[in-house]
Amino acid sequence: MNEESLFIRTLDHLHQLINSKDEYEILRASALIRQLFLDGRSSLIDNVNRKYRYKLEFEVVEHLPPDIPGVSFQAWCVIDGIDPRSTPVNLPRTKKKRDSFFGMVIAIVDGHSYSIKELVLFVANVMGGVHSGTFDNEKAKSFAQLKELYIFSKINMALLFIRAIGRIILESLKPLQYEILGLARFEDSIGISIYFSITLYPLLGKQNYILDIGIEETRNRISIYLDYKGELSLRFYDSSGRCYLVQAGSADLAYRYGEPTYLIFQAAIHKAELFLCIEAGGWRHFYISPTDSQDSFEDFHYVLGSDVLGKAETNMAVMEQCVFSKILRMSDQVKMKGYLEQRLRNGYSGSVRFEGNKFLYSTNHPNFLGNNAT
Repeated sequence: MNEESLFIRTLDHLHQLINSKDEYEILRASALIRQLFLDGRSSLIDNVNRKYRYKLEFEVVEHLPPDIPGVSFQAWCVIDGIDPRSTPVNLPRTKKKRDSFFGMVIAIVDGHSYSIKELVLFVANVMGGVHSGTFDNEKAKSFAQLKELYIFSKINMALLFIRAIGRIILESLKPLQYEILGLARFEDSIGISIYFSITLYPLLGKQNYILDIGIEETRNRISIYLDYKGELSLRFYDSSGRCYLVQAGSADLAYRYGEPTYLIFQAAIHKAELFLCIEAGGWRHFYISPTDSQDSFEDFHYVLGSDVLGKAETNMAVMEQCVFSKILRMSDQVKMKGYLEQRLRNGYSGSVRFEGNKFLYSTNHPNFLGNNAT
């Protein structure tokens, strides 16, 4: 395996680990972050980037420790508040260079300040991400308290930091990942690109359908939904009935229930390759697979808020939807994302609420001929 393949597989593995609710898997994510950035001259990003010379930038929401004369804070932290994907869209974003990002102070414990770099190395080298170590000084002993704190979830606070840092890193490396994978070859390919401004709500124990395109259950179908575990999913059945699935993450990672966000879904076949992509609030996940399918992505009927048979349920509010019959060029993708982000920052004045078995379908959909609009 060459370094580029290792880099791409590492990003895929990091995505998988930080999407987990298992502390062991999130712990292991710290090892991948260390391998990518904090192994000195052997850091994977440095070895790969010698060829591409990509300028690394990390988009964050910066929170500075309180500066109150005469007051010494014993405890302060921002947890995932540094991640633009988990904070309100109206909070200002800033871009950091590599050293500035890893040097950001994100916690104070017992009067000690801790940077992102210190946190990652502590989790990797002491907590067991790479190997278990000992608390060899007072600063490390103080920081160890974070792994005993379970305030906001069943995952300790140190690992909540790792998940947020992992999301920011994946987003920062997206353009380099795009170039290494050569995804520009799919631009302008006939397919489908769907842009949503949307708010998702829980639908416990059921699949929560956003959009279903096609008329058959297991052929020529594209389904966009939250699965039973809340995983944001894009599924494609080709003309031969083969199933392909890509998942971008669950609630509190890829999206947050009750909070407006934007979602982008792409599907296309170029020569002998299938391309699927989900982007949730700026966090993108790709899937590429060899295929001999000749699907054209033309003349598809759709159901908004249910499956192709109108049996599934949903729980969402849609503010805006844009559909294109191809994969946009990257420059146009950036413009579309910028447009949606600006609309979300300004706030939408209205939305269409879908709840339960309430849905819309395209004109002359053969599965609903003779039915009244639902």
